[in-house]
Order: sequence, then C-alpha cells, then structure tokens
Amino acid sequence: MDATKSIKGGYRAGDNTRRLIYSMVLIPIVPALAGIGVELTAELLAPFYLDDVRTFNLLSALFWVTTVIAIWRKVIIWTLGQRLLTAMVSLIPFVQVVYGQALWDSGCMKQELRASQFQVGVGVWIWVSVWVWWTWERRSMNKVSDSVDVKSRRLSENVARIMASLGLLPAMFGVFFILAFASDEIFGIPELPAIIGTYTLCAMLMIAIWLWIWWRAVVWSSSVLLKSILSGMILMMAPSLSILLVSRSNNIFETLAYFTPIIGWGLWMAGTVRYWPMKVAPGVNGLTPKCLQCGYLLTGLRGTRCPECGDEPTLDELWAATAGDGL
Repeated sequence: MDATKSIKGGYRAGDNTRRLIYSMVLIPIVPALAGIGVELTAELLAPFYLDDVRTFNLLSALFWVTTVIAIWRKVIIWTLGQRLLTAMVSLIPFVQVVYGQALWDSGCMKQELRASQFQVGVGVWIWVSVWVWWTWERRSMNKVSDSVDVKSRRLSENVARIMASLGLLPAMFGVFFILAFASDEIFGIPELPAIIGTYTLCAMLMIAIWLWIWWRAVVWSSSVLLKSILSGMILMMAPSLSILLVSRSNNIFETLAYFTPIIGWGLWMAGTVRYWPMKVAPGVNGLTPKCLQCGYLLTGLRGTRCPECGDEPTLDELWAATAGDGL
C-alpha cells in the first residue's frame, strides 16, 4: 500500500482519497474516450463497423470495467470467490452491447433510449460491484490465509457509500430518460405532464436510494429527520412549480423549467452532506494509524516507531497520513 508522504506545503492525499477522486474523474473521461473511439473505429474497421451506439456502449463498458478494477485492485481481497463474482458482475455493462436493442420501438428517439439503457446498466454494475467487493470482504476476513495482506487492504464503509453514490448518477439519468420516453410514446401523455411526472418519480427514487446508501452513517435526530423530510418534499414539488415558468413563451424560461429539477437533485444531495451529522466509525473502519513506509498497523503502540520496518515518523506526519486516508 502506498504510504501517505509529506510534500512541500502539506501532505499527499491518502490512498483511498486518491482512488475516489480517480473514480469520479472517469465520469467525464469515459464518454469522451468512447466518443473518440467510435470515430477511430468507424475509420479503421469500416467494412465490419457496428452502429455508433453499440460501439460507444462497448467502448464505454470496456473503459469503465478495466479502469475501475485497476483503481481498486490493490485494496480488494482477491480470493477465488471474489474473482469469480467480479468476472460475473462485470458482464452487466455489456448486456446492452450484446442485446443492442431498444426496449420498444421509439422511432427517432431509439438511439437515445438505447444509450439510456446502457447508463442504467453502468449504475447497476457499480452498485453490485460495491456489494461484491466490500460486503463479501467482511466474510473473507476470517477465511483468507495469513499470507494475504489484510491489514492494509481493509476499506472504510464510507468509501463503499461514496462509490455507491457514484453509481447513482448514471443510473438515475438513464431511468429518467427511459421513463420520459415511455410516458410519451407508450402511454401518450403530453410532453409537459410527462416531464413533470418523470421528474417527480425520479426524485422519489433518488431520495429513497440516497437514504438507503447513507442511512447507517447518519446520527439521526428529530431535527435532522425533519429537515430531510421537508427538503425532500420541496425537491419533489420542484417539477410542479416549474409549470409557472413553462407558462411563459420565452425559451429561456422553458429551458429553466426542464433543468431546474435536475439542479434540485444536486442541491438536495449537497445539502444533506451539509446538515447530516455523520458517525465516526471506530477501529479499522475509522482512523487507524499505519506505518507510512510499509503499512503495518500501529494500533496499541506507545510510540510511532514501526516494529516491522523501523520507520519513526513524527506525530504530525502520522496524524496527517491517518486523517488523509481515513475515509
């Protein structure tokens, strides 16, 4: 495990912090690389070229699976069961590539529907991967041999929660567009009521999933619960309130009406992080001091000297390293 080291002006971010940042960076990078790959594939493999959407989904799935596994591979306990389960769940993003069809004949919106289905698959894959890697890791802790470096691989529950939150983004965008297309093309609901109903339903789903992810991490009180309920109700009412904007003919107001609820989703999630008091997890799930050189656990020692490699950091260095990697 790479140690957190002091650098000029501060300390390098902890390993888990950097891995989370790398994972978030994939959100803009993967679509961009897949889009470039589509154009290159069309030029190089013109006679055997698949359609644009299927190629884009294929490249995106490859980039997502390989990069996420590469980022987190050093902190997963790779037992045989973990390897098999990871291989199985990694097929989820490729379902839409193999199937390659829209759920129904959506006419000119067929390509957008296929892309939305893929986004849902990516979100589901991230959720299932989090469950496989970190829920099953607990079961593996007592079964792995002593040769496995468990000490430096144990991740905090908040890391798993943040990764699950990352999966919420593509999944909810995909669900939103699928429901919006279905409202218009299958049920024949007029555009404006369809958009409002879809926003409201997706807001309810997002709130439910967000609470499910973070419920055990929050110290709940009557005031915190009341704030959450009231803010959630405002979020679900935002699409209906946008009717006031749509009633004006100006395109700016219509655009604001369609995008205001999405902004509301982000503001609600950010707001919960602001006013939710989080629990401090003890032991290996919280701030556990480790040697900056070899990763040996220093819990219970009366000094900072590592009995494994002999390194002896200052208390400031040890605390900065522990806090930086204590997600």
